[in-house]
Amino acid sequence: MSIRMRTGVGYITVISAYAPTLLTSAKDKDEFCEQLSDLLSSIPAGHEIAPLGDFNTRIGADLWTSVIARFRVGKINDNGQRLLELC
Repeated sequence: MSIRMRTGVGYITVISAYAPTLLTSAKDKDEFCEQLSDLLSSIPAGHEIAPLGDFNTRIGADLWTSVIARFRVGKINDNGQRLLELC
């Protein structure tokens, strides 16, 4: 689900996404990533993006420390790899 809003300083698109769990088939994970990628590609350049939701990922303790801060747990998993590749 997404919504694009005009603010006093420009546009922002808020995305609410709940990714498949680790036990979901690779086909379903690929489909989710394709849909999310298509949505991200449709957002005009210069618009802010706020992705929210549960991406069911682990991206490891040493990656993106400014983004995940104290919530990082363990080693990267398949869903974490997919999210990093998408980003």
